Amino acid sequence: MPPRLPVPARELVGRVLRLAPGDCQYIDYPLTLRVACVRVEISLWYGGDWAWVEGDALDASGRVIARTPALVSVAALARPQTGPSHADQAAAR
Repeated sequence: MPPRLPVPARELVGRVLRLAPGDCQYIDYPLTLRVACVRVEISLWYGGDWAWVEGDALDASGRVIARTPALVSVAALARPQTGPSHADQAAAR
């Protein structure tokens, strides 16, 4: 079953997600992730409730730490992000 994404996968690209523990499988710490792609073909294996996302993990100042894959809950993708993203703040400088 394809993931029940809140918007088409291409519209998630570039979005900065602030993920809490529990929002990702296999990651048990908070993660700020700028989405590079959503792997819908891999996400088919997770019953529609999880999406395989690849992106850049960001530190508190918005700098890239590492390229990171994450299995993210669809509910977390649908959650509104509050405040400007680190990437937005850096672009405004």
